[in-house]
Amino acid sequence: MATNESSALQGNHVFVTEACCIRAPITAGVGVAYNTLNTPTGDGTSVLSTGVPADGAELVECTFTVTSAGIGGSTQQWSISDGTNALATRAALIDTTAAGTVSTLVLGTATNGKNIATTDAARLTLTNTAVGTSTQGTSGVFRFVWAL
Repeated sequence: MATNESSALQGNHVFVTEACCIRAPITAGVGVAYNTLNTPTGDGTSVLSTGVPADGAELVECTFTVTSAGIGGSTQQWSISDGTNALATRAALIDTTAAGTVSTLVLGTATNGKNIATTDAARLTLTNTAVGTSTQGTSGVFRFVWAL
C-alpha cells in the first residue's frame, strides 16, 4: 500500500478512464451487476465501474458530464474514494441539470498535499448525500485523469 507518491514515476505517464455507477443485478438470482449511467437518488454509496490504475497513482482531474437530467429535483453532493482517501468531492448540484453540463470535482490533498490513491485496482466508490426527493438520479459519465 503506497503512503507516498513515487518521485520516479509520478507524472511520467497519464492514464485516462471513464466510469459510471454499478447497480445491483437486474433480476434476483442473476448474480451479475450491470452498468448504468444513473447516479444514486438518495443517501448511500455506489461502486463505480473503474478502479485505481496503479499503487500510488495521483488523481489529477475528475469531471462528471451529464448525459440526461434526473427526475425529482433534489440536489446531490458526492465524495469519491478509493476506500482510504477521499479523492474527489462535488458540492450539491441539482439532479435536473441539463445534458451536456460538465461538473468538475474538487480534488483531495491527503498525501503530502497531493491526491494519491493507495491500492492498485481498488474499486472507486461514490458516496451520495441527497437533499430533497428524486425518483431518478442524473445520468452521466465520470472522467478520471491519473498521473502514474
